[in-house]
Amino acid sequence: MVVGESPGASKLAKAEKLGVPVVDEAGFESLLSTGELPPTASGWLGSGWSEPS
Repeated sequence: MVVGESPGASKLAKAEKLGVPVVDEAGFESLLSTGELPPTASGWLGSGWSEPS
């Protein structure tokens, strides 16, 4: 899932629960250019959410 600067908390929680990779715009561009998810794909590092433990 590609998220913007302030994604909804419920969408992030559902993505985390379902194990859906979450990336920001830079991560998405990296995915397109390399074909691989960036290391931060496991958790959005923006405001309000951090990588799962």
